[in-house]
Amino acid sequence: MRRFILSAVLSASVYLTAAAQPYGENRTLPADSVWGNPRVNEVNRAPMHATLDIENLPTVSLHGQWKFDWVENAWDRPEDYYRTDYDDKDWGTIPVPGMWELNGYGDPVYVNNCYVWRNFFESRPPQIPEQQNHVGTYRRWIEIPADWKGQDVFAHFGSVTSNITLYVNGQYVGYSEDSKMEAVFDITRYIKPGEKNLFAFQVFRWCDGTYLEDQDFWRLSGVARESYLYARNPERLLTIEATPDLDGSYKNGTLSIKGQVTEGVQNVGLTLTSPEGRAVWTAVANISSDGAFKATASLRSPAKWTAETPALYRLDAVVTGSRGVTEKASVNVGFRKVEIRDGQLLVNGQPILIKGTNRHEMSPKGGYLVTEEEMIRDIQIMKSLNINAVRTCHYPNDPRWYDLCDRYGLYVIDEANIESHGMGYGEKTLAKNPSYAQAHLERNQRMVRRDFNHPSIIIWSLGNEAGFGDNFIACYEWVKAYDPSRPVHYEQAINRKDFEKTRYTDIYCPMYYNYDNCEKYLATDPSKPLIQCEYAHSMGNSMGGFGEYMDLVRKYPKYQGGFIWDFVDQSIIRFEPDGRSTATYGGSYNKYDASDDNFNNNGFIASDRTLHPTAYEVGHEYRSILTTSEDPASGRIQIYNENFFTGLSGYLLSWELMADGRIVASGVVDDLRVAPQATETVTLPVAEQIAACGDASDLMINVRYSLKSAQGLLDAGTVLAYDQIAVREYDAAAAYKERIDRNFTKAAAPVLYEDAYLYYIEGNGWRAEFSKSDGWLERLVTTGHQHASDLTYTGGNFIPDYQPSARTTQPSSTGVDLLSEPLRPNFYRAVTDNDDGAGLHYRSGVWRDPGLKLKEIKASRTDRGVSVEAEYSMEKVGAVLKMSYLLNSEGEIAVTEHMIPGKDQEVNPLLRFGMTMAMPGRFDRVRYYGYGPHENYADRNRSAMIGLYSADVEDLYQYDYVRPQESGARTGLRYWKVVDRIGRGLEISASVPFTATSLNYSTEDLDLASPTYVRHPSELVPREDTYVSFDLRQMGLGCVTSWGALPLEQYMLPYGEYIFEFIIKIL
Repeated sequence: MRRFILSAVLSASVYLTAAAQPYGENRTLPADSVWGNPRVNEVNRAPMHATLDIENLPTVSLHGQWKFDWVENAWDRPEDYYRTDYDDKDWGTIPVPGMWELNGYGDPVYVNNCYVWRNFFESRPPQIPEQQNHVGTYRRWIEIPADWKGQDVFAHFGSVTSNITLYVNGQYVGYSEDSKMEAVFDITRYIKPGEKNLFAFQVFRWCDGTYLEDQDFWRLSGVARESYLYARNPERLLTIEATPDLDGSYKNGTLSIKGQVTEGVQNVGLTLTSPEGRAVWTAVANISSDGAFKATASLRSPAKWTAETPALYRLDAVVTGSRGVTEKASVNVGFRKVEIRDGQLLVNGQPILIKGTNRHEMSPKGGYLVTEEEMIRDIQIMKSLNINAVRTCHYPNDPRWYDLCDRYGLYVIDEANIESHGMGYGEKTLAKNPSYAQAHLERNQRMVRRDFNHPSIIIWSLGNEAGFGDNFIACYEWVKAYDPSRPVHYEQAINRKDFEKTRYTDIYCPMYYNYDNCEKYLATDPSKPLIQCEYAHSMGNSMGGFGEYMDLVRKYPKYQGGFIWDFVDQSIIRFEPDGRSTATYGGSYNKYDASDDNFNNNGFIASDRTLHPTAYEVGHEYRSILTTSEDPASGRIQIYNENFFTGLSGYLLSWELMADGRIVASGVVDDLRVAPQATETVTLPVAEQIAACGDASDLMINVRYSLKSAQGLLDAGTVLAYDQIAVREYDAAAAYKERIDRNFTKAAAPVLYEDAYLYYIEGNGWRAEFSKSDGWLERLVTTGHQHASDLTYTGGNFIPDYQPSARTTQPSSTGVDLLSEPLRPNFYRAVTDNDDGAGLHYRSGVWRDPGLKLKEIKASRTDRGVSVEAEYSMEKVGAVLKMSYLLNSEGEIAVTEHMIPGKDQEVNPLLRFGMTMAMPGRFDRVRYYGYGPHENYADRNRSAMIGLYSADVEDLYQYDYVRPQESGARTGLRYWKVVDRIGRGLEISASVPFTATSLNYSTEDLDLASPTYVRHPSELVPREDTYVSFDLRQMGLGCVTSWGALPLEQYMLPYGEYIFEFIIKIL
């Protein structure tokens, strides 16, 4: 069956001609033309009706190669292109569907909240520049079947940006704006069935409607979605709208049906079919004199539609005309009731949680052209990450998307194609501009009428970031009157000063409320639920503190969640001549177009649909099975089912008992009986094994919940929830002290000697060298000697006779240099996108080089080993840094890094407090015990689990962040080993669980403030060395916004005293 939009033909035909203007940069589209008049948004376009599936609908595809002419400035466009005798032999070609900029005509441009012409034209709506207003002109001869004679024939263009003017066989057909909804034209009187017919149309990059399409995404032009011709019987169904409802107990259901038919239709037979394919209700609707019909179906205990239980009925309509059955059509039906009551959003009487995301309709290869396979893949990813809701930011999507959401179960906010962000929210907003009143209303009406029947749509959205005024009040009132069954949402309608005066939105739906603002609103016991339409800005290495948002959602019943900004990076993938692939963003294509850089890459999913590390945090925090324990040693765990409509019988619980990272016991529970919104206690048989693990430093119970059988798009075995419960937590301080006491003794003291430049400490098979000029440990090398007693040593600090010059001495043939750059303090990180937005590369830039100046260094043998003490002034921050090293003969170096702040100093926060060094490239793998396996940070590690992990250094950098930045960290570390293929290298441990990373890039390589910084990870050239950074603490990532918000206070590193104690061990 072919999906299409029902339509009827407008009898009026209007074509306004343009008055001549002078050429030049100030030339604008004429106000008396359809392209420049905001009160004329269509000519002869068929009215919008509900999406129907028509059985055996005859179609002719418009897809394929078209003759194509492209001009840079609108004044150069061909004007008689529609003539049948027009010579187009010198034109190029372009595919339909296809975007110009991805097919060699112009460059993709990204701007956030200003119009693309901002560099050369001042916005004065409805005036539109002709300069740089590219125009594409299409021509193609298409054969129309002979048996379509006597039928009504329509041309359907799924999405054309920014407008379309259509001719058939040299005759003007019509015009349409609103680039994110279909343009359908009745072409019956223009065609010649059985012959080839000339279709010609012209598309402008910008028209007056572009002022309402200032969305935060790639600005592309051309044809997207499905385009085709179709034929229908003149006696046919125009529309059908089915409104489900449930009774007060949410048990029994009704379906109110209304529709419209063309002249000649005698009746419409209606059949409601259950999800199992069984007819459960039938009726014949008679037609009134105006072509309308109505019917009501009542069902006892129908299966209910929710995102958890997407029970989908089908309403079939059989149309009977003067000569019998003329066509058969159907629509989706889901029995569900959506309401706002007592300050909560209810679905079927339950206060659901919105675990949502925003999703732009964007493909890394097709731009606006998204295939059904790509849509299905997106839903599969969403379901695997426990996402249950999506906002169609910021326009109605391809109709196929809603069918998929109906089928697989996603709650949808359907949003009208309105955003005029570039005009601001003040008096210039188009929401207050009478000339755009009709366009605001039309775009909302067309969305509601088209998408009315989809049960997945539970909320209508009037638009996005377009100010507030009478135009939106009119939209709200129309939508509420037309469809009282759904709430209406619009962020700019909320009253931020007096919450209860919020009138023209049924949901309090702010963007990027921080934690305090959320609690401030919730403290008023509001009458409207708090559901953030955008929150948790997931730009680059971000999503720190997302768990704290979900803590609030689970604490306050009237905070029902929100929609993360956003689902997927918008990068278009460009393949370079050398085979490299580049994830592009604003400015990637040229240096002269307006650009907002990489601000269109805010997804927790990469554009090629691989998962960013942030995605794991989303999936974990959105899980609907939560496990806790009040007495872990007993094995008793509490399982909370956060679902509202489904129990846990379809899940298998797998558990492991972990002792110091090793599995010592495991099992499954295959009979989980936990009702929705209930908690049950399950006892795991681990008490005896726990008692037997008395020597373990770490004791954890890992639990995972997987599907027993395939569910929708998810395979059997898919893990949808997990938790780690600490039975006995690692005491890093005690372990560190015990190690110091055990290994650092007088008997373990290595050899100490010096020359004018260096202190040398030599132990059993290794040597360390400290510079007297800067105090750093600049060399650490294995010497091949096995014991300190093998050395010729008679006491005192001098150079032994076997070493004539320490600076030229090389290790023996079995020795290995372990450092390629010295071990140094580290207070700065390569800024993340959120750091950049907060200006931390400027505000905290002093920590790149805080002015360290060696004041004193001394070395001596002690009763615990060789001690090296260095003290530095930190002239730029008014602090003192003390570095203490204690070395034993077995190749262990205990280090204390101690920063003492100055008094009355005002210094911006540190980005990290730790150390860094470089090791030769042979040390190309890590082994670690801590949070993993994926990248994690202090405020984004709830999704990680303590365990034993390994990785290659080349895999630790996240190349799918579209711009180089800090990456690759692991937190909660008990140890971090950087080794070669045979296990040689260094091990780091500390007196507290710490953070570390090892990369093939230095901080300077990845830092936006570096003079050698490159814009794309594909341009990075890996260094031969391995750069190791390890920290007492690193600042959190944050996620409230990417334009100024800092991480939560507990994840900041304010100027102050810090002490980092750690041990480096030669392996």
